Amino acid sequence: MCKKKVTIQDLYQLVFLSKSDSSLAPGEVERLLAAIQRQSAPNNAREGITGSMLWAVGYFFQVLEGPIDSLERRFDVIQKDPRHSGCKIIRFQPIDTRTFGEKPLTVAGVLWDPVPGLEAAISQPGTIAEASIGDALVNAIVDSVNGKSFTQSLALG
Repeated sequence: MCKKKVTIQDLYQLVFLSKSDSSLAPGEVERLLAAIQRQSAPNNAREGITGSMLWAVGYFFQVLEGPIDSLERRFDVIQKDPRHSGCKIIRFQPIDTRTFGEKPLTVAGVLWDPVPGLEAAISQPGTIAEASIGDALVNAIVDSVNGKSFTQSLALG
């Protein structure tokens, strides 16, 4: 539950990805995401941040929402985490309503199958394909949080 009161004018959405720094086997990824959730949820709640994350074919994807100053502080901490590298902001924008309710951090899921167009979109900065990642990520994570498959939403090809 979010503890910090946030007005609509203060609400921003940060969508970003990063490359997993280790070769993880099935089961290890789920344990890692659970550990990140346990560690991050109390900090996010205290800062008025809500969001979700998923892991897909070697990448972490996160959508965080909250006050701009809180998001900047959390993102600074996230970038220093040794479990990943190459944090890349896909979208940072003001929003009117939270996508994930009052949940400080949910785990949307794990995807081992290749995502059509993902590697190309990530490796070609400034392209239309890269611009489509933000919407695709948010849709995929929301679908997963709502109990639907995120595979189709994340397809960029």
